[in-house]
Amino acid sequence: RSQTTPRGLAAICERGMARDPKERFPSALAFHQALRDELDHEESLVITRAAELKLEAIAGAEFESRVIREDERPRIYGDLGESLAGFRQARVLWADNAAARVGEQRARIVFARAAIAAGDHALALTQLEEAEDAEEVRALRERARRAMQERERAARTARLQRRALACAALVIVGGLASGFFLVNEQRRRADDNAE
Repeated sequence: RSQTTPRGLAAICERGMARDPKERFPSALAFHQALRDELDHEESLVITRAAELKLEAIAGAEFESRVIREDERPRIYGDLGESLAGFRQARVLWADNAAARVGEQRARIVFARAAIAAGDHALALTQLEEAEDAEEVRALRERARRAMQERERAARTARLQRRALACAALVIVGGLASGFFLVNEQRRRADDNAE
């Protein structure tokens, strides 16, 4: 067996060429299907590894500080999306690909962490919707929800402050107008009395 031949593929070939016919596949169709399944699995594993490498490159040191910068964010989000799509494609090719399942979970968590760091809390919650339930996922969901509530509370407070400021400005303008009117009225009376 060659060192470059995948182990699963070599095992299928060895079974297909076994000396004892009872150890071989029952039919050419069964042999074909075993080869096809193995090659699909192999392709799934290759895609999984590529997605893992992409994710490792993104989630390296200080990625959360990089995602805060608006010029870095589209590239990071794009790379995270590619990694996630890779894991999903690997699972389409081989539903039982455990490495792809784990990678997809990790990619969703990294994507959610990036979105939270960037203030994109709704995006974080969207990524976590399809994540498997785990303590870290629950904590990130709670963190994103709290941040969204805090942002809404701050927006409400800002709206109230703007309204209060507008009312105060109206009161000031009204007071100045009244004062101007009273001063002019007093001046007119003084002018009338002087005549």
